[in-house]
Amino acid sequence: MSNGAPSGFGMPEIVMISPSITAVEWGEMSFAEIPQFQREARARVDTALAAQSIEKIGPEVTFSLPPSGERIRIAAGSTIAGGFRATDHVTVQEIPGGRAGHLRLEGPYTQLPNAWRALMAWVVEHGHEPAGLSWEAYGDPAVPITDLYALLTSR
Repeated sequence: MSNGAPSGFGMPEIVMISPSITAVEWGEMSFAEIPQFQREARARVDTALAAQSIEKIGPEVTFSLPPSGERIRIAAGSTIAGGFRATDHVTVQEIPGGRAGHLRLEGPYTQLPNAWRALMAWVVEHGHEPAGLSWEAYGDPAVPITDLYALLTSR
């Protein structure tokens, strides 16, 4: 990792994030259960958005909080303009504005664990402190490109 980025990974960087709104479903699960939860939660989010005539305006996202042992709390959903009223399962999650560590993965989703390790190691090695909320933003599934973000504490 001479330049700090393994093959298929962009260079980690610090970016400024503008606030945005998402509709998501939160859940806690083992790492192996993540793909199934994401598919099922996105379907429920899509149904809730359609029921309220809310359109997606940006990428699908998955948020995560720091894992606890073998379990992790994540939320899967989509970026929206606003106006969504929470349902039994689907809630509003803000992406707060501020600084974030960013890494682009161009390749299969199976590389996400390695990409997250690379981003978080880079963040710490460069003297930044993660604030606890991280997320992935997905492009076209036919050409898997995933942008990883780790919100940073303010300085």
